[in-house]
Amino acid sequence: MAPLFNLTQGKTLKGITIGALSLSMIGASFTMPASFAAENSAQKIDTEKTLAKQIQGIAGQYQIAHSKNNNKVFVAGSDRTMGASTLARLDATSMKVEAVAGLPVTRSGTGYEAGYSSLAAFGITVDDVNNTVWVTNTRNDSVSVYDQNTLKLLWTNYTPGYEGTEAEIEHPRDVKIDHATGKAYVTGRYYISSIDLKTHEVKKLRIDPDASGRVSPMNMNIDGDKMYVPVRSSDTVKIIDLKSFSVEKEYKVHADVAGKEVRPSDSVVDHSTNELYVSSQGLDGANSGVTVYDLNTGEYKKSIPFGEQALAMVNDDERDLVYVTDFKTGKVGVIDTRSSQVIGEVQAGAKGANDITIGAEGEVYVANKDGYVAEATVPYAVDRATGDYTNSTQSVDSITKVKVSTTEGEAPKPDPKPTPAPETQTVTADDGASLSGVKVARVGQEIVVSGSGWKDKNGGGSVAAVKLDGGAVVPRGQVSYGGKEYGSRGVVAVVEADDAGNFVARIPFPSADNSNVKGSDWGVGSKHTVTFLSGSLKVDGGGKKVDVVRSAELEVTVGEAAAAPAADAPKADNAADAKTEVAKITPRQAKFEGYPPVTPTDPDKSLAKVNFKDIDSNPFKAEINFIAEKGITTGWSDGTYRPGDKIERGAMAAYLYRLAGSPRYEAPAESPFKDVKTTDPFYKEIAWLQSTGITTGWSDGTFRPNETVNRDAMAAFFYRAAGSPEYTNANPAKFSDVQDNPFAKEIAWLEEQGITTGWPDGTFRPGQAIDRDAMAAFIARYMKKFDHVQTVPAH
Repeated sequence: MAPLFNLTQGKTLKGITIGALSLSMIGASFTMPASFAAENSAQKIDTEKTLAKQIQGIAGQYQIAHSKNNNKVFVAGSDRTMGASTLARLDATSMKVEAVAGLPVTRSGTGYEAGYSSLAAFGITVDDVNNTVWVTNTRNDSVSVYDQNTLKLLWTNYTPGYEGTEAEIEHPRDVKIDHATGKAYVTGRYYISSIDLKTHEVKKLRIDPDASGRVSPMNMNIDGDKMYVPVRSSDTVKIIDLKSFSVEKEYKVHADVAGKEVRPSDSVVDHSTNELYVSSQGLDGANSGVTVYDLNTGEYKKSIPFGEQALAMVNDDERDLVYVTDFKTGKVGVIDTRSSQVIGEVQAGAKGANDITIGAEGEVYVANKDGYVAEATVPYAVDRATGDYTNSTQSVDSITKVKVSTTEGEAPKPDPKPTPAPETQTVTADDGASLSGVKVARVGQEIVVSGSGWKDKNGGGSVAAVKLDGGAVVPRGQVSYGGKEYGSRGVVAVVEADDAGNFVARIPFPSADNSNVKGSDWGVGSKHTVTFLSGSLKVDGGGKKVDVVRSAELEVTVGEAAAAPAADAPKADNAADAKTEVAKITPRQAKFEGYPPVTPTDPDKSLAKVNFKDIDSNPFKAEINFIAEKGITTGWSDGTYRPGDKIERGAMAAYLYRLAGSPRYEAPAESPFKDVKTTDPFYKEIAWLQSTGITTGWSDGTFRPNETVNRDAMAAFFYRAAGSPEYTNANPAKFSDVQDNPFAKEIAWLEEQGITTGWPDGTFRPGQAIDRDAMAAFIARYMKKFDHVQTVPAH
C-alpha cells in the first residue's frame, strides 16, 4: 500500500499488509490469561532420564521433518554450489541414514559458466496422508514432491525459465501441508503461495514489502483454519485465514531493546494458555528469544530472552513444552509454557541449530549447520561437466535427537478475572464497502482499522485518505501521494487497498509530539472520528479520476493505556522474570559411519534434456541444441524454439548476457536509456550490455529494444564482446555490399574469425534482420573461437 504517515515517528513507512481484518467478536469474549496464580511452579527436567544423541547428517543441512506414520526422519540440504544436495531418510529409532537421494539433475549456469547441478532441496515437510515428502528448491524457484519409501520424484513445477515466462514461485523457502484445505503452502519472495494437492494449481497471496522494498515471510505455523507467518523484514506476524486465503490481521512483534531489529522467524500456539509464542533472531544479540502474545488480540504478554539468534520453534502441546533453536550458539532452549521459563538448554551442535521438528512420542530432532565432520565422502554430488552422480569430499553437518523427561509442576489454575478481547465495530459505506476497527482507542497504542470491498471503478483497489476528527488533526510531517502533499490538509495517512479491495491500516495514536493535538484533546474519555475517504486520489495515466467516491467513519472513545506490570510486583506473578534452575543437556556423540549408495530420484535426467520439436530439419539444429545446452536459450514453454522468428535488440542483450555466464550485476535504479523502463523485460541485461560498452544505444538516448537486430549491428556486438581487438580491415571487398557500411571493419573481422561466411553470391546483407536459428549459429561459432566476453568497457 502507499506510504503511511507515522504520527509517532514523524516519517513515512512502507505499506503494511493486505487482506481484510475480520473482527467478529462484538461485546466481551474471554480468553485464558498467560500467567496463572503465583503458586504455579515450573516443570523440571530430569537429566538422568533425558536422552540426547548427536549423529551425522548431510552437507549443508537446512530443514528437517518427521513422518509419524513411518517413523522416519527426512532432512534436506545443499552445499553453496548445489552440486552436492540430497534428500536423506533416517530411521527415527536408530538414527541410521537409510537412503540418500540423487536429486534430479538440471542445467546450471549459462554460456561460459554452463554446467550441471542438482535440483537442490532446502525446505521440507512430510505428507503422511499421501506418503510423500515436499521440498522447496529455493535456488531453482520451484517445489518438488517425492515418494517417502522410494524417494522417486513424483511431481515438480521446475522449469528451465522459458522465454516470455516468470517463475511461478520465486525463491520458495518454507513449505507446510494442510489437508483441511487440500493445499500445500509455500513462503517465497513477496508472496505466500498455495498449491492444490491434487491439481497443483498455484494461487498467490501478496505480502507487502517494507520501506526499503524487502519482504521476508519466514516459517509458517498452521493451527486450525489460521496460519501464522512471521515477516522478518517488517517485525510483524501475519494471521492468514485459510478459508479465504487472505490476511485477516497482523500482530506487531515486541522489541525488548528499542531501536534494534527484531527479525521474527517462527511461531507456535500453546492451546493450554491460548497464547502465541514468536521466536526472533534480533540483531547483535539484542532482542533474541521468544515473545508471548494473547492469541486472540495480539496483546504482548511477556518476553523470554534466549540465545543470540533464536530461530526455529516447535511445541509439545501435550507436555506444555516449547523448543526454540539458537543459530549462533547451537543451543536449543526448552521452555515450560506453564511458567513461561526456560527450564533446559541442549547443546545440540557446536553452532548453527537451524531447524527443529517433533516426533510421535514428544522427541525432537534438530538439524544443525555445524560442520560435524570436517571431511566426509558423500555419494550424491553431481559432476558439473557430465551431470553424473559422483563422490565428493564435503563438510557434513549433524542431527541431534532429544527426548526430554520432566517432573510435573503444579497444575495451572485459571485466573478468576479473564481478560476480555477488545470490542469492535463495523460500518458500511453506501456502495457496500466496509470499515472495521476497535471502539476504544487506547492512549499511545496504534488504532488498527481494516477495510473490505474498497474497489475503484475498474475493479482494482481504491486509494483512501485517512482523517482524524474530520481533518482537525494535522501531522507534523509530510503525507504525500502521487507527488502531492496532503498532511497540511489534515490527512494523516494514504491507504491503498489490494486488488480484492482489502486493506489493514495502523494509525499511530495522535499526540502533541507528532501532530497539532494539544493537552487533553485526545484524553481518556474523549470521543473522536476516524474517517476513510476515496474518490479524489487515484487517477489513470491521463490524470482522470477512476476511483469510487465514498466515505466511511468510525467513532472511537479514548481509553487508558494497557497496564504494564508493576515494578514492585512479586516475581512469581511475572513468570518470565521468575528464575528457575536451567538443566544443561549435552548429547552423546556418534561417529561418522558413511552413507548407503545413492538412490536416483529421476534416473533418465528428464529435467536436463533439451528437445525442441520444431528444429529437426533446420540446418542449424546442432548449433541451436548447443546454445540450449549452454543455457543461452530455453525455448518456449510449448517445446518450440521458433527458428524463423526475428531477434529483437532486447533479446539480443539477453543472449549476450547469458553468453558471458550471467555475471553478477546490479542494474541501476535509473535506466541508461530513455525508452527502457527498469520494469521492462531484459532491463537488467540491457543495462549490463551498456555498462560493458558492447552497446551505446542511439544518439538520441534510446536503445530501441523492440526493433530487430540487423546483421551489421550483430557484427558490431560480437566485435565489442571480444574486447574491440586491434584490427585492420585487410580485405574490405570480401563482401560486395559492405564497403560503405559504418560497420564494415566489424563485419570483415567477423568473417576473418570464421563466425560468418556470408552468402554464396558474395554478399553479407548487412541490413537484413537476423533469424533465431542464424543467431544460434553465430553464438556457437563465437564460443568455439573465444573463451570470454569483455565485461568492462573497451578502451
